[in-house]
Amino acid sequence: MGQKLMAFFMFQPFIHSTARQKPKQVLRAKAINMSTRYKGDPRQITARFSSTCHTCGKKIHKGEQIIFWPNGKKAGHLACDEADYRQSLASFEDEDAYNRMYR
Repeated sequence: MGQKLMAFFMFQPFIHSTARQKPKQVLRAKAINMSTRYKGDPRQITARFSSTCHTCGKKIHKGEQIIFWPNGKKAGHLACDEADYRQSLASFEDEDAYNRMYR
């Protein structure tokens, strides 16, 4: 899934023309972000320096893919924090779906 959340694509017509050609219609994908991102949301990043996993206590090497929790300023291995990270993403999506009803 990577660092970005799932985005859905909607194709919208785009008229492209030049002076020498007739206008032609080209479909371009426009990404629609389905969830709201906040400053304290956990995210998957590449470690910029060595540190220690907050879950298992083992060393995290520079360049390794980790899950960063900004509110607690904690980092963890993908294997250690993946379940919690996915549960957080699911709850964010549920919250957005609930709040979308009242917009």
